[in-house]
Amino acid sequence: MDEIDTNNELHFVLPAKLNEGDSWQLHSRPYILEHAIEYEVALQTSTPGIKLSKPLYLDYKLVSLNESVEVPAGRFKNCAKIIGEGTCMMSATGGNFSGSIDVNVTHTDWYCPDIGLTKTVRSEVDPSSLIEPVTYRLELERIIKG
Repeated sequence: MDEIDTNNELHFVLPAKLNEGDSWQLHSRPYILEHAIEYEVALQTSTPGIKLSKPLYLDYKLVSLNESVEVPAGRFKNCAKIIGEGTCMMSATGGNFSGSIDVNVTHTDWYCPDIGLTKTVRSEVDPSSLIEPVTYRLELERIIKG
């Protein structure tokens, strides 16, 4: 993977040639919890205060090339399952809270042959339980052939 510039996020999503066990790292952000905290803080104070205290880097790994995935658009086989994991620290002040929150992020994508990205599941969890875990899911609903 020497020819891949993983620092150029405008171009790099995953390797062009996938092999089980491949791994790489990409910069990300805890956008689900970040937006939830911004919303809560904005409701409680007139000046929201939140910042990412430590950058979030997700360590991605291609865990399988033989996954089956079922989404509203159908059932697909021989899909690549890629899992990214990382931890960052966020600081927030407002309302009854002031302090730092560690956020564990798990981002899972399924890429299917001749389809592309078919499903994404992302969870962001504060292990201290100050904030409820947040998960979102994106699934391919239909295929439009043109």
